[in-house]
Amino acid sequence: MCELLLEKGYTVHGIVRRTSNLLRSRIEHLRRDEKIYGRRLFLHYSDLSDSATLSRIAAEVQPTELYYLAGQDRPAEPARLAGCADKIRKKLGWKPAGTFRELVREMVEAELAAIDSRD
Repeated sequence: MCELLLEKGYTVHGIVRRTSNLLRSRIEHLRRDEKIYGRRLFLHYSDLSDSATLSRIAAEVQPTELYYLAGQDRPAEPARLAGCADKIRKKLGWKPAGTFRELVREMVEAELAAIDSRD
């Protein structure tokens, strides 16, 4: 997803738990790319339970879109995390740029195109 957004010209901000492995294998190649990391890809350290830090990051970044893409890698983490965007809508005036269905369609099309390009 990060690569797709970067390809489309987005600036991407990711939230990383401080306790997570420092080597993020799925995005390590992007993190090492000086043309991308620190210019169009930024990592912020926080946790979903740290509302103060998340609010600060949201206020600084002023995102136009939000995605939750993390996997469940802690046994104590709830199987399903859900949130309400009302607060960010009210405080920051945030509005989604598209629907969930549009996002899924875009992701599937990108994956199919990637598979086709390998053939």
